[in-house]
Amino acid sequence: MFSKQQILILLFTGFCLFQSCVEPIEFETDEYENILAVRATITDDLETQKVYLSRTFLFGEDGPAPESNASVRITDEVGNEYEFREAENGEYHSVDQFKAQPETDYQLQIETANGVSYTSEPTQLASSSPIDNVEAQRLTVNGENGIAIEVDNYNTNDATQFYRYEYEETYKIVSRYSSDSDLIYENGQFKVIPKTREERVCYNTLNSTNYILANTSNLSENNVEKFLVKFVETANPKLSQRYSLLVRQIGISRDAHYYYNAMERLSGSDNLFSQNQPGFVEGNIISENPDVKVLGYFNVSSVSTKRIFFDYQDFYSIEDPRPYFSEDCNPAHPVTPADLEKLIPVLQSGYVKLLRTKFPTFEVVETECIDCNVWGTNVKPDFWEE
Repeated sequence: MFSKQQILILLFTGFCLFQSCVEPIEFETDEYENILAVRATITDDLETQKVYLSRTFLFGEDGPAPESNASVRITDEVGNEYEFREAENGEYHSVDQFKAQPETDYQLQIETANGVSYTSEPTQLASSSPIDNVEAQRLTVNGENGIAIEVDNYNTNDATQFYRYEYEETYKIVSRYSSDSDLIYENGQFKVIPKTREERVCYNTLNSTNYILANTSNLSENNVEKFLVKFVETANPKLSQRYSLLVRQIGISRDAHYYYNAMERLSGSDNLFSQNQPGFVEGNIISENPDVKVLGYFNVSSVSTKRIFFDYQDFYSIEDPRPYFSEDCNPAHPVTPADLEKLIPVLQSGYVKLLRTKFPTFEVVETECIDCNVWGTNVKPDFWEE
């Protein structure tokens, strides 16, 4: 269909905090191009700075391959050099904590294990004012009712006019059913034993997976007002108990905004093979070999964070039917003595768990309806507030 040319979709994981953003980039080439993908933002917070390196991969493959054993450092115009070491596969941490200073040029320098060197353009801190407010309100957006989480930021005149937002959402999960006991089959017998872990209350955390960009350059004032960062539909079970959103505001340059905007248009296209798709989006990192491509953008940014919590009852009536992750929970299945043989494989597969014992029968339900660990983790986050 595509003649001899192999149309590849390279998925680039990067540019979103915690390596959660997967962006498709279209290439048309006779051979697969193994391209280094870089995600690097140093901030004006005194902290361990991080750089993430990976390799692009073919559509249908498992995912990006971390780029290990690279030499990574950041230098500034006054002669300081900050060395990075690999902490995890493809994740490099600064040996010493440091923070970006205003009106100072910084450069990222990378040498991969195969001896190829990459350097960023000199980049200065893009300053911004802190987030003033994060607010949740119930709205209808594009015909869907739900909770809109918006950001306000009232800037000084010297602040950047371009922003990228990231978020980390955490929500509480409560199982539809609960029990203090488990049912096991051991040595030819059914046994009812005490539960060994929390299965009623859990939590789950997810990171943003898209580019959320704000631009005030065409406004009369350099303010971000009621900017929509996250919208959660009313029918989404994430809202059913308690919800938290950590918003991270990153000041970026005009060129960085242009780059991320191009990446967002590319990834958001309904047709990756449309004629509007660019062949390559070039960032501010180059290889010493002009024939070697590299994906990514090196940012030096002022960062501000703010967290919000709210409960389901803050926006919905207690009489409103709550959405659940396990919508298809059937009533408990009574298991009579005659059915015990049939229960063994279903129980051992983990598909059902004990709800209650009613001698001489058991009542069981689907595991997803009684064990919240199916949907998250029973470890409460350190930051969680009730």
